[in-house]
Amino acid sequence: ARSSPKGLPSPELSAGWEVWVSSWETSKNFKILPINPVYPMSYTVSYHGQKKDINDKLQKLDILGNYTKQSNTHDNVPVYKNTRTGLNLFRVSMGYWIISPFLVDSKGYLFQESNGSPTPLKNKPWIL
Repeated sequence: ARSSPKGLPSPELSAGWEVWVSSWETSKNFKILPINPVYPMSYTVSYHGQKKDINDKLQKLDILGNYTKQSNTHDNVPVYKNTRTGLNLFRVSMGYWIISPFLVDSKGYLFQESNGSPTPLKNKPWIL
């Protein structure tokens, strides 16, 4: 198998894996993940852009702030909680990361298509 990384080259987080059958074929079913991933104790969600409409929406939904690792998991990955707002940062079973008030597989307020990565990706955008 081989990967064509999108963004920063890190094989376990790359998309576009190809497998050799009688030629190289794209396979969305092949991925490499760490056996014992190390999860950070917290994440800080911040916005440094200049778009007023985005900033207003982030403030209204109260998304920004610190998210601390909790003892519970969702999809076998730790859940992070903003203890000030009660919002959760977690990976859903479809493999993307979301910020939501509820631990359910939905889009939530903010999400990142992260291809099943055990942690949010630095090189992928978040969608509001």
